[in-house]
Amino acid sequence: LAMNYASPSILAPFSGLTLVWIVLLSQPLIGERPTRTQIVAACLIVLGQVLIAVFGDHTNDEGVTLREVKESYLYPPFLTYLVGLGLWMLLLVYWIRFGVNPTHSQG
Repeated sequence: LAMNYASPSILAPFSGLTLVWIVLLSQPLIGERPTRTQIVAACLIVLGQVLIAVFGDHTNDEGVTLREVKESYLYPPFLTYLVGLGLWMLLLVYWIRFGVNPTHSQG
């Protein structure tokens, strides 16, 4: 969805933020403290993202208006995806917090 509204040269590197979220949330969610190297790496990733956002190619060949972007967030497929993603994240947090292993049979 995002690739329709912004240049891929801006959006693609943001997939690297996954590692930043892992570093930020590892201690509160599972009690694992990130190492100094992991913290430095996360900071370098954020710095890279800021540089790309500021100096990257901001052109969009689609000519989509801001109003169209805002309206796209109300489309049922997007809302379904958003709700499903939220429920999945809650389920994962529950499994992490309470040690439930969905692949381990208890019988």
